[in-house]
Amino acid sequence: MEQQTVLLTGFGPFYNHPVNASWEIVKGIKQLWSNQVVKLEIREIPVVYSEVSSRVPDLYGELRPSLCVHFGVSGYKAITLESQGKNEGYEHLDVAGQTPPHSTCVKGGPHCIKTDFDLDLICSKYGETETEVDVTTSCDAGRYLCDFLYYTSLHQRGAHVLFVHVPPLNNPYSIEQLATACKRIVEILIEEVQG
Repeated sequence: MEQQTVLLTGFGPFYNHPVNASWEIVKGIKQLWSNQVVKLEIREIPVVYSEVSSRVPDLYGELRPSLCVHFGVSGYKAITLESQGKNEGYEHLDVAGQTPPHSTCVKGGPHCIKTDFDLDLICSKYGETETEVDVTTSCDAGRYLCDFLYYTSLHQRGAHVLFVHVPPLNNPYSIEQLATACKRIVEILIEEVQG
C-alpha cells in the first residue's frame, strides 16, 4: 500500500500565548503516532498573514498531502471543529503588526469555503471512543490567523482540509489529554478520506 501523507500544522507564539497550545498538541500527536501507512508531517506556522499566504501553497507543492489538519488555540473549553473558512474581514494585526492586503485571503475568491467533512459524523465517531475531552463544531473560525489559514488551505483544493480549535493548555485539559483526543480526531479523518 502506498504511504499517505497527512499534514498537521500548529501556530507559533502570539500575544498572550508565548507557548501556543496548538503547536504543542501537534508535536504531541507526532510523538503518539504509530501508523506506518500514514506519513505524518508537522509544521509550525508563524502568526503572520504573509507567512500563511506563502507557506501554505509551498507545503501543498512540497508534500502533496491527501489530508491537512490545522490546529489553533482558542478560548473555547472544548475541541472545536470548524466548518468553513471566510475570505474577507481580516482587520486584526498579526504579530508583525500587519493585515493582509484588502483584509482578504484570496482576491476574487468566494466569500467562504466549507470543509468536505461531515462534522456531525466526525463528532459522533469521536463520541464512540472513551475520552475526557469534549468536541463540538463551529461555523466561525474567528477572522484572524486561524480563519485566514483555513480559507487559504481550503482554497488550494488539493486535499481534504479541517481546522481544529483547541483550548489553552491546562484550561481545562492537559497536553496529554488534548494530544490523545486530537490524535483520535486525525485517525477518524483518515478513515473518512480512505472511505
